[in-house]
Amino acid sequence: MLHARLLNSLAKVFPDREPQAPVLRRGTVLRGETFSCQLAFQSPERLQNPLQVECDGSLAPLARLRRIGQIPVENTGECLRPGAEALGFERRAPGLFPDVLFTDLDFLHCCTGTWHAVWIDLPIPAAFPAERHELVLRLHNTAEPGSSAFCESRTVKLSLEVIPAALPEQTLRHSEWFHCDCLALAYGLEPWSEPYWKLLATYFRHYTAHGMNMLLTPLFTPPLDTAVGGERLTTQLVGVEKAGRQYRFDFSRLERWVKLARKCGVRYFEFSHLFTQGGGRFAPKIVGTVNGRERKLFGWHVASDAPAYRAFLDALLPELVACIQRLGIADDSYFHVTDEPNDAVVRIYAADAAILKRHLQGFKILDAASHVEYVDQGLLSIPVVIEHLIEPFLSRDLQERWTYYCGGPDLPYSNRLHTMPASANRIMGTLLYVYNCEGFLHWGYNFWNVGSTGRYADPLGLSPDYYYHPGDPCLVYPGPDGPLDSMRLMVFCEGLQDLRALQLLERLTSRKQVLALIRRAAGRDLKMNDFPLDPCFLPVLRDTVNRRIKRLRGTER
Repeated sequence: MLHARLLNSLAKVFPDREPQAPVLRRGTVLRGETFSCQLAFQSPERLQNPLQVECDGSLAPLARLRRIGQIPVENTGECLRPGAEALGFERRAPGLFPDVLFTDLDFLHCCTGTWHAVWIDLPIPAAFPAERHELVLRLHNTAEPGSSAFCESRTVKLSLEVIPAALPEQTLRHSEWFHCDCLALAYGLEPWSEPYWKLLATYFRHYTAHGMNMLLTPLFTPPLDTAVGGERLTTQLVGVEKAGRQYRFDFSRLERWVKLARKCGVRYFEFSHLFTQGGGRFAPKIVGTVNGRERKLFGWHVASDAPAYRAFLDALLPELVACIQRLGIADDSYFHVTDEPNDAVVRIYAADAAILKRHLQGFKILDAASHVEYVDQGLLSIPVVIEHLIEPFLSRDLQERWTYYCGGPDLPYSNRLHTMPASANRIMGTLLYVYNCEGFLHWGYNFWNVGSTGRYADPLGLSPDYYYHPGDPCLVYPGPDGPLDSMRLMVFCEGLQDLRALQLLERLTSRKQVLALIRRAAGRDLKMNDFPLDPCFLPVLRDTVNRRIKRLRGTER
């Protein structure tokens, strides 16, 4: 006998326990957004035949169904600390966590006594009728009636009201760092070969379709998550040729990258860091041709203030600026100095930034820097501040307000880790609205390396969670023909939709009224470290927002 129930997108269906979330029966959605939910099922008896899901109702033509796969998680990290259960971690023990979304529903099996789930997306077209619609899901196995393997089917229904208002365009600048070396290693392709460019296009289209509009662009191999003295696979867009003390640069590959990215929907470009991570003490890995032979010109062996590297930047940056202007992306370009400098390297950062500023007047420079010294000393006007240190920056006059998280912090802050409830992931969209942020950055769209070794590890087979918090390094998995989504990605996308819906309601009312609505729904002012974890809170908040928009739009007509 099959058991089946419909759950909202914030439930996590583990194989070894009955789902904790309430049954989902109805909801509301704006035009132009995607409504997501899950079909959870279990059989106390062994089913030898695969299961099938049939869709009916007016929403059936829109439905996209994917099998939710489990990811092995060994490092449960902060879940083990005293008081973890009270904070609301999903579970403390290592095990299998639901995350990857497989497109093959032919392999929909049900092991005896274990729970499984199917992810359901309903992307609502812009002109879809604004009325109540129904999705009927029928779960059954493929055995013939009367056979010993046959079991009765189970049917669940969703009633979804489409609100007569369109979700507005995203204004948030959103970057999830794109790692070119990981892509090459996962698929066994030579960087910048024609098959590699074709794969890039597939990933770029996926990237922008999921709310990411700013792309980390590797002028040179990004000096990120690389052990001191170590290397990552060379992924360098700018060609360099050295003759004596003179440099010649080839920007043709960079131009192809920008044109492809723009064609795929990328709006903003952030050029990779020109100094090493965590302090900017050294030059990044840069290869070039000298007397017809390729050599490593710069890297860990060259200090950031070395005259040779300064001369290189003095030669490069004016020509790079000219290239950017030719491509028409100057207003949408950002530069990086170094990633996550601390308060002990302010002097080094100032010297590094001065080199760039001499040539980059009018360009935006942003860095993940969470110490106010960098702003107060005029070294950085767009700090990307880790969420738990954002408060001192709220009173500063910033060119743009950004935030991020990276591994930590964990609960009670927002993050997307496997061990955290999905509500702590989705809430970031609402927090970005409350804090009036213009940008969000994260380091792991597709980081599939083992720690800082530069070696590839299949995230579907061996999770690199020994080095990183589980779920931190990547939002997508390498599928045979392109990226496989994660539940964490889809839930974060819902958070971005929440942000856009709140912005729409603000246009119809005022920011003050929207904040008051959020406060009433939560029972308190939301803060980065204080928000409801109840998986029903955000769906209920969105339903309240949607119905308020419906009433106001009705008043307009």
